[in-house]
Amino acid sequence: MHARRNKNEDESSTSFILGNIAELILPPLGASSSNQTQVDSKARVISPMNSRYRVPIDLRDKDMSFRYWETFMVMLVAYSAWMYPLEIAFMNAAPKGGLFIADNSIDVFFAVDIILTFFVAYVEPRTQLLVQDSKKIAIRYLSAWFIMDVASTIPYEALGYLITGRVKAGVSYSLLDLLRLWRLRKVKQFFTRLEKDIRFSYFWIRCCRLLFRNSIQAASNFVYRNHLPPHLGEQILAHMCLRFKTESLNQHQLMDQLPISICKSICHHLFLPTLKEVYLFKGVSKDMLLLLATKMKAEYVPPREDVIMQNDAPVDVYVVVSGKVEIVYCDNEKEEVVGDLSTGDIFGEISALCNRPQSYAFRTKTLSQLLRMKQCTLREVLQTKQEDRMVIVKNFLKHQIEYKDISTENLLEENGECDEANIPCNLLTVIATGSSCLLEELLKAGMDPDIGDSRGRTPLHIAASKGFKDCVLVLLNHACNVNIQDMDGNTPLWIAITAKHHKIFNLLYRCACVSNTNIGGNLLCLAAKRNDLSTVKDLLKHGLNIDSENHEGLTALQVALAENHEEIIRFLVMNGANERKQV
Repeated sequence: MHARRNKNEDESSTSFILGNIAELILPPLGASSSNQTQVDSKARVISPMNSRYRVPIDLRDKDMSFRYWETFMVMLVAYSAWMYPLEIAFMNAAPKGGLFIADNSIDVFFAVDIILTFFVAYVEPRTQLLVQDSKKIAIRYLSAWFIMDVASTIPYEALGYLITGRVKAGVSYSLLDLLRLWRLRKVKQFFTRLEKDIRFSYFWIRCCRLLFRNSIQAASNFVYRNHLPPHLGEQILAHMCLRFKTESLNQHQLMDQLPISICKSICHHLFLPTLKEVYLFKGVSKDMLLLLATKMKAEYVPPREDVIMQNDAPVDVYVVVSGKVEIVYCDNEKEEVVGDLSTGDIFGEISALCNRPQSYAFRTKTLSQLLRMKQCTLREVLQTKQEDRMVIVKNFLKHQIEYKDISTENLLEENGECDEANIPCNLLTVIATGSSCLLEELLKAGMDPDIGDSRGRTPLHIAASKGFKDCVLVLLNHACNVNIQDMDGNTPLWIAITAKHHKIFNLLYRCACVSNTNIGGNLLCLAAKRNDLSTVKDLLKHGLNIDSENHEGLTALQVALAENHEEIIRFLVMNGANERKQV
C-alpha cells in the first residue's frame, strides 16, 4: 500500500509531549490541518504550540538544540527584576566592568526576542484559531507591545558611553532603566502557560479548576494503583485533557440545541468537501453525500492513540479530516509502520463491508480530527439508492485491486477483465473480497447467485474455499445451488472439507441433505476415488455413514477396491466398513 519504513525512523517527529496537550490548537470542524495547524515554512512562521519555539533563533532550522527559548527569556527577566532596582538604589554607583557587560548582553537577547516575535503565530481570541499570516502578525505586534518592548530594551548607558566616551549615572538614566521592568509581562505569560501544563500541581496553580484537577488526579491514581505502563498513563491523561478542551468549545452541545434543519446545513458546509475526496464515495450523487454528512460525527483524537486495534472488529468507520494516522502492523511485539493516512482517507470500511477483523492497527500520528460513522449506519445508507450502491461497490473493488488484494486480482485475470477502468461489478468480484454486505446488495438487485467463472466456479465455491461464512449464509438465503460442480468436478461441499473449513461444511451439508439424500455417499466415494485419506477421515468425523452409497449405488469401500487404493481400503475396513459388498 505504501512504502514500508521502520517504526523508529520518524520517532522524533511523532513523539508526544504530554505536557503540551493543553496547548494544542483544535482545528475547526471540517477544516484540514494543511491550512490551520501547520506552519508555512516559506513565510518562516513559528508555531507557539511547538516546543521548539521557546526554541529556534535560526528560523530556517527548527531542529536546533536551543530548547525552551521562552523559559530562557523568563530567567533573564528574573535577573532584570532583581538587579535593576538594586542598581537604581545606588545611583552614584554606575554599573561597570562585568555588570555593565552583563546588562548590555541581556539587552541584546531581548532585542533578538523582539525580532522573533514578528515570526511567532498567535491565537485569535474570538475564533480560537492559529493565525499564521506574517502581515497580520506584524500589525498586531506593532499596534500592541512593540513600542514598549523597544523602549525597555534600549541600552541607555551604552548609548551614553558611545556619545560621551564615559559611563554616566543619574536620575534620568535610573528612570529609563525602570522601563526594563516592563519585561515582567513575560513572567505573566510564562505562568499562564504553566497553568495549562498538567505536569505542574493544579492544587496550587489552578485551584479554580477543581473539577478538571480532580479528574486528572483520579486518573493518575488509577495508573499508579494498577501499575500501568507509562505510555498507557500518557494516553489516559491526554484523552482527558483533549476531552476537557473540546468540551470547553461547546461544539456538540450547541449542535444538539439547534433544529435538525440547521444541523444538517452545518454538517453539509463542514464535512461535504472532505467526503467528496473519500475514494469510497467518489461518483455518488449529491443526495448520497448529503445523507452521509448528516450521519457523521466529528471528534478529536490526541497523538499516539490507537483508534482501531489490529485483529479487532470495529463498529465504526472513520474519515480523516485533519492530522495524520499511521497504519501499523504488529508481529511478535514488534511494530512496523506500513503507511500513513491524511485528509480525505478512510479506514475501518473493510471491516464494515467484509465483516472481518482489521489486518492492521490505526494510530494517530498527530492531533487528528476524525469523522466517525457507525458501520450499521453505512450499511443502511447503501440501501437507499441502487445507482449509488453500485458506484460504492465498484469503488471498493477498484481500491482492493489497486492495493494488491491478490485473491481479487487473480480472479479478474482469469476472467480477462482486470482493466481498472472496466471493473466487473458482479458476484464473483465481490465474493473474492469477502464482503457479505455488498454481496447481499447485489443479490437483492437480481443478480444470479450461480454465475460461474471460466473454470465453472460459482460464488459459493469461492466463499467455501476462502472460509467466508457470512457470504455462504447470504448465498444460501438466496437459494444458490449447493450441489453444483465446477469443471474439475468439485462441489462447494468438497471444497469446504478439503480446505478444512468445517463450520462451512456442516452448514452446507445440512442444506444439501434436504435435496440430495446421496450427498454423504458421493463425498466419501469421491475421496476414495481420489485416494484422499485425510478427507475420508474428516468426513467420518462429521458423522457420515461409512457405508453410505453414492448416486450410482456404490460405497466408498467398493470404489477403493476398484481403484486398488490399499491404504483407503485398510482404513475403511478397520473402521467397520461392510466387506460383503463387492464391485
